[in-house]
Amino acid sequence: MTTKKSSFNEFESLIRLDTRRIVEAAGVFSFDCENEDLFDCWTQEHTEASGTIVDYWQHDNVNTKLDPLYNEPIKRVWKGPFRIKVFAEWPDQAFEVREEGARVFWDAKVFIARLTVEQSNMGLGPTEGDVLKLWDIPFFDVYAQGVDIDIPKAGYYFDVVGVVETGHPLDNANFTGFKLDIKRRTEFTPERRLFNET
Repeated sequence: MTTKKSSFNEFESLIRLDTRRIVEAAGVFSFDCENEDLFDCWTQEHTEASGTIVDYWQHDNVNTKLDPLYNEPIKRVWKGPFRIKVFAEWPDQAFEVREEGARVFWDAKVFIARLTVEQSNMGLGPTEGDVLKLWDIPFFDVYAQGVDIDIPKAGYYFDVVGVVETGHPLDNANFTGFKLDIKRRTEFTPERRLFNET
């Protein structure tokens, strides 16, 4: 009887010892090297916005000169570029063939955090008619052009064709970001508007 009791006490002490080791090990905030980059990314999200870097131009409707007869822009005025970080979807490509010839469309969506706009010098939020440039990196400088054009490195300019507020917490009036519909067309390229090309 005494032997059984002493064996039980030894077993109980071993359990307590193992538990203490587990608690001591769990108290150390460390991860293996495989997940270190992932957790660094999460930590960065709390301190600053991350995402795709874009150049953003706002169309200045006040200072843009209009034709007195046709009411069309003679010389467009732009504010920017503003370099901001966004979430950009990969564009979908579509072809259209008509009697006049073929044309190509690229459609995508871009999400911009409201705080990103407020911390930049943009002043106003995004609106239809603005222009943005995606993926300003060496690979796209060479390969992003969909067709032969006169302006180099222009294959990643997009027109903003729609803007809505998004991210309403608990369905109230406050919002946390903007959702943009963007489009690139080979027939009317965004850079032609941006650089006042005819």
